[in-house]
Amino acid sequence: MPGRTADPKHGGPRYRAERILDFSQQPASLWVRNDLLVVRLVAPAFRPVQDHGMPENAGLKPGATQEQTIPLEEIAVIVAAHPQVTFTLAVVAGLARHGGLLVTC
Repeated sequence: MPGRTADPKHGGPRYRAERILDFSQQPASLWVRNDLLVVRLVAPAFRPVQDHGMPENAGLKPGATQEQTIPLEEIAVIVAAHPQVTFTLAVVAGLARHGGLLVTC
């Protein structure tokens, strides 16, 4: 059953969300703090207009940053396809410890 793993502390089944994080559209910095993945997104200085007439990252001003945290145990895959995505070795080690994968393109 997807998302079901054995809980090493209690021996019973444990359910987890399988998240796929795709960083292919804008620069991002990834690091680990307290077993949480910290994601800092940086809005590009130039915002191209999409087909529907709204610029990408419409909620962020050009050059503004936004930080979010995600528990490492909830991440199945991180796809780092943008050339300005950076991550620390702690991200790679933390993902491996929790059974996640890192795909770089």
